[in-house]
Amino acid sequence: MQDSLQYFVYGQYNFLLKELFNIKCLLMMYGENSEVEYRGDMKNAYKTTRDYKADKKNHYFPYLRPEDLLNDGIKEENLFP
Repeated sequence: MQDSLQYFVYGQYNFLLKELFNIKCLLMMYGENSEVEYRGDMKNAYKTTRDYKADKKNHYFPYLRPEDLLNDGIKEENLFP
């Protein structure tokens, strides 16, 4: 049993590909800036590159310090490499 809108969905997804094929476009790229789209941090929104090391702590662990893991049974010698 098929969804009644299945062919419509196929058309929506393939329309762009069909048009690109018609104009002989050889390369199509898509990317997303997940930091901006899902987290809301606009610091790197209009940059093509970013400094991962500078952003790592604030972006991935803004409210968690390594010392906070000591309360969860993690040993101090396992916190830092």
